Amino acid sequence: IIDEGTLIFNKIRNKDSYINGETQINANGELEILLKRDETIKSTITGNGTFTKSGDSVLTLANNNSNFKGTVNFEEGTMILSKEGKFFNAENFNISGSTTLDLRNDQIDSLNLGNVNLITGISNLGIDVDLASSTGDYIDAKSVSGTGNILISDIRVLSDTYYPGTTVHTIDNKSGLSERVSLDESLSRVMGPIYQ
Repeated sequence: IIDEGTLIFNKIRNKDSYINGETQINANGELEILLKRDETIKSTITGNGTFTKSGDSVLTLANNNSNFKGTVNFEEGTMILSKEGKFFNAENFNISGSTTLDLRNDQIDSLNLGNVNLITGISNLGIDVDLASSTGDYIDAKSVSGTGNILISDIRVLSDTYYPGTTVHTIDNKSGLSERVSLDESLSRVMGPIYQ
């Protein structure tokens, strides 16, 4: 339990606590993951405090973190959602440029990123798309602010059965998020007619 102050992890030595444990971050507390090497967190993260991912490493979330309702600061590196993982249900999601949120886990996920602040620059996004069912990972937001943008840089096609006229909606357009998201130029040639 982190009640107040900031706990910074720059090396995880006791991996047992991150395999079966739960980390609760309360309103005045912050957990900052500042790792130099890639790690997988299999424990559950809950609470309404602040979770910060910094450092250029890859952090894989491999458990149900949907009970975390605070603020996520995604400052550097990559966050991957594993097939077993559930993403944060954060009130606020601050994304810096040059980060990568990778949702390519061979299943269709639905994420509400809360109040998204695209701080600056371009953030990368990897998604799954199932052409047979015309579905894809769906990203939603309550509001959008900041000067940054999101680039869908990787798409994993789960089923390539394609029917002419098929469209896949992956980004919410009510909050204005869809206006800040674009397809990578190399994907646009293949997926442009399908993705909306």
